[in-house]
Formats: sequence, C-alpha cells, structure tokens
Amino acid sequence: MPAGKPSGLKTARKLRDHRRTQRWSDKAYKKLILEQDGKRIPSRVPHTQRVLYLKRLVLKLNNRILPFVNV
Repeated sequence: MPAGKPSGLKTARKLRDHRRTQRWSDKAYKKLILEQDGKRIPSRVPHTQRVLYLKRLVLKLNNRILPFVNV
C-alpha cells in the first residue's frame, strides 16, 4: 500500500468506512443513488413521465389510492 494508508491485519473496517464516506463526494454516484431512492425527481426523462412519477410518489407518501388515478 502507498504511504499514508493504514496497513495491518485489522484495518479492513477503517478502509471500508473511509471508502464509503469518500464515495459520497463523487457527484455522479450521489446523483444515481438519490434518484434510486426516490428522493429526487429523475431529470433525464420527458416531462410527462416526471409528472406521473410525482403523482405516484405523492400517492405512496399519503398511503391512499384514488380510483381515478392509474398507478
């Protein structure tokens, strides 16, 4: 390993945790993960699909099903 990195038998947890925290500084990774969680509106889809996505998200959050909305 290069100088400055922890080494030894019991450093796996430290290396893993550091790698996990550093991943969030990558903009592409953060954008991908937040879109998967539904915390963010997908930006690369047409407007009509975004509207449907928002309707489904609101219905899911409110836990109610309206008969005139196809989900």
